[in-house]
Amino acid sequence: SEFLCALLNNQPMGFYPPHTLINDAKRNSVQILPPDINQSRESCSVHGMQVRIGLGYVQQMSQEQAELIVAERRENGPYASLTDFARRLSMPRESTENLILVGAFDCFGMRRRESLWLLGLLHPAKVSKRRAKRTQQLPLALPVDQDAVELHPTSAWDQMEAEYDLLGMSPRWHPMLLLRSYLPEHVVQTSGLDGIADGESLAIAGLVVCRQQPRTAKGVLFMLIEDEHGLANVVVYPDLAKRERILIRQSSLLMIEGRMDRAEGPINIIARRFSAVDTSRTTLGTPEQINSGSSRSRRQLAPVSHDYR
Repeated sequence: SEFLCALLNNQPMGFYPPHTLINDAKRNSVQILPPDINQSRESCSVHGMQVRIGLGYVQQMSQEQAELIVAERRENGPYASLTDFARRLSMPRESTENLILVGAFDCFGMRRRESLWLLGLLHPAKVSKRRAKRTQQLPLALPVDQDAVELHPTSAWDQMEAEYDLLGMSPRWHPMLLLRSYLPEHVVQTSGLDGIADGESLAIAGLVVCRQQPRTAKGVLFMLIEDEHGLANVVVYPDLAKRERILIRQSSLLMIEGRMDRAEGPINIIARRFSAVDTSRTTLGTPEQINSGSSRSRRQLAPVSHDYR
C-alpha cells in the first residue's frame, strides 16, 4: 500500500498509468478508497492495507484548493453536508461538481445526481462573468423544500466513466467487470489463459493499457490489455496492424481474436482480428442487477494509455 501510494503521488511517471497500478494493487489485497470530503488529504494517503485517493487527484482541483478544504476541515470540524461545504468555502463550481462526480460527497447519503441538482440550486448558473472572476464563486442561494426532486441513481457504468475521466481511474469498478455479462461465453478472461494450449485459438477482451512499436520490431505492434483479473500481451503483425490501425489506435476497449503462443516462454496472444467492444447496452446498476431504462449511445471511454516507439 505504501509503494502504491508513493507511485500515485509522483505521477506522471513510469510505464503504467494510475488505473493499471490500482487494479494490480487490488488484485494483491490493497483496498482503494475513493476521494472523501471528510477523509481525504490533499494527496493520496495510506491507512493500513488501504490507499485513500487524495482530493488533489481530482481534475480541476488545484493543490491550493485541496489544501484549503483540508485546512478548513481541520480548523472547524468535518463538513456536515454539501450545503455546509458550499457555505464554508469559496470553491469554483466546476471543482465542486467534479468532487461530486467522483463520489467525494457520497458520505452524506445523497445520490450523485441529487447532489449535482442541489449544487445547481446553491450556485445558480447565471452570473456576470466580471463578478464570477472577481469572487471565484457563484452566488449562494438557499434551496427550499419545493426544490427537492427525486432523481434516478447514476448507473455503475456512468460512475465508472466519470471517475476515469476525472481521476484517471475508478476505485471501485473495472469496465470489463461491468461488461462481462454482455460478452459471448467463449471470450476468455486473463485468469484462464494458463489453461489454453500453445497454438489454440481464443478470443479475449480488455482495456488497452499501452501500445509499443519499436523501430527494431520491423512493423510489429505490441499491445498490453487488461481485464478485471489481470494483464495480457498481444502481438500484432505488420499487415494486420496497418489494416486495423484506426481501430487499434482509437478504441480503448477491444475484442481480440487470435491464437495462443507459448514458444518463447511468456504467454503471448497473436492477433488475427480486432473489433471494438460494444458499450451501448451498459445500463448496469451493479454487476448483478441491470437497471431498467432504454439503451443510449455513450461517449468513448478514454482512460490513459500510452504509445511507445
